[in-house]
Amino acid sequence: DSIAFVGEVYNPEPASGGCQAEKLESALARGPELLKHRNRAVSSKDYEWLAREAYPNIAKVTCIPNRNAYMEKEIGAMTLVILPKEGQQGSSTFPELKKQVERFILARASSLVAFPERLQVIEPVYMEISVSAVVAVEGMDAVVQTEIQAIDKLNRFLDPLTGNFDNKGWSIGGQIHPSVFYALLKSIRTISHVEKLYMTVFKIEDGERVELDVNRLPSLPHSIIVSGKHKVVVNVL
Repeated sequence: DSIAFVGEVYNPEPASGGCQAEKLESALARGPELLKHRNRAVSSKDYEWLAREAYPNIAKVTCIPNRNAYMEKEIGAMTLVILPKEGQQGSSTFPELKKQVERFILARASSLVAFPERLQVIEPVYMEISVSAVVAVEGMDAVVQTEIQAIDKLNRFLDPLTGNFDNKGWSIGGQIHPSVFYALLKSIRTISHVEKLYMTVFKIEDGERVELDVNRLPSLPHSIIVSGKHKVVVNVL
């Protein structure tokens, strides 16, 4: 029966924290690594695979040795940068992920690292990439469809989980140059050539957005590329 004065019930955010059953290809990759680390954290790769054991719903993880959570040099420190499968939407449940992974690894780490202050689990810094482009097409019929295809292609290419040229997403610490977008847009059949292209980069850290100089992008080993807002203007030849 309907409830008086209640018009709709919905989830304001997607559910997170759980995961689907493990796929066969994932198990085939995890098995040999389990035999290598034997439930002990010694090398950087050991820390990465043990993090996945502690919390299966991890999309990407990289271990940065001798760096603290602020990316400052600190001998003996181990920092794990983890991207949940929910991507940026997993930020709300990241504290639980952090606690679970740290507790699991500290029980299996070397005595030199097995201190809470030595092991840090952090969320990536998000490098939001936005592209503005002016492209040329032949014929008015192609204008609307070309704009839709171009924006869709940019969004898919910059997806941190399924983007890039190999559809495997972007690695943590990876960088990008504006020149790649010329070839990406030119691959759309209706586009004759790209007249102009600009790339804007915002660093998103702790909820704060800061615009970066595209010509002097800093090297951030704990960052990951994500898609921003794109604008494509189509001119007719």
